[in-house]
Amino acid sequence: MINNNYHNFMNHYYEYSTAIGRDPFNSYHAHHQMEILFIHRGKGRFILNQEITDFQSGMLIIIQPFQLHGVKVNSDTYERTRLHFEPSFFHQYIRALASLDQYYQFLWKQFLSRQWLILSGDYIPRLFQQLHIDLKAAGNESEQFDILGVFLIMLLQHVKTRYSQEYFANYRHKQRAYHHAEKITNWIEQNYMNRFSMSELSKSLHLTPKHISFLFRQATGSSITEYIIARRMREACHLLANTSESIETIAYKIGYSSSSHFGSVFKNYVRFTPLQFRQKTALTFETPKATEINGAIRSS
Repeated sequence: MINNNYHNFMNHYYEYSTAIGRDPFNSYHAHHQMEILFIHRGKGRFILNQEITDFQSGMLIIIQPFQLHGVKVNSDTYERTRLHFEPSFFHQYIRALASLDQYYQFLWKQFLSRQWLILSGDYIPRLFQQLHIDLKAAGNESEQFDILGVFLIMLLQHVKTRYSQEYFANYRHKQRAYHHAEKITNWIEQNYMNRFSMSELSKSLHLTPKHISFLFRQATGSSITEYIIARRMREACHLLANTSESIETIAYKIGYSSSSHFGSVFKNYVRFTPLQFRQKTALTFETPKATEINGAIRSS
């Protein structure tokens, strides 16, 4: 059972929600916003940057724009708070604080070998609880933006005090429990732009196709085909938002033999045609004022 205590999609600039129970948004997805995911309680796995990691209570996960990710929940006691926000828009609240601004831009734009941390104590849960209260009481959009801006400053300062940039940049992990599934995602990363061949994947991993499918679903909760589609859609959204390449060119680049097939898959996944998505994200990045657009990639 899901209890969305508060959910707001403020004209694209941010989305905030809390949930108790099994989160319905556990499929692979990506979006052009940053995301902060805080696990209040529960167990499961999150998939991010071709890595599969067990999560636990008190974990804060930082997801950068256009990163493909997903959550597999293993517990009925799962409770999380999720915040998506447009990093360029909320930069206005942080840029006057030089040291914090540098940290913010590092988390936003630089390569992070670790994107999660375990927070002890009740400061962060109380901070999210107060955010929930303040957003519900806010009278207008401007006030809501200010509340989010102050929240981000307090959260980032708390994290920065305890975790340096080196903490996120120099992470090295040991042999992982889900290394077979991660090998599959790494293979997909190198080959998603081509026609998928289970036999080629099987040869690469020296495992039977049936065993590969079983291992991947066991680790992630979804099929390899679903992951490939999500990876292609992530790349399509990135190219549509950040390049002027034609839709036909983008379709071929990510493994589709025709632009019409690509357009059909894209609309089903993103809820917009490729052209509509390009137009909406162009508005997003060009203007700092609120507009009535919903540029999110599905279920993010």
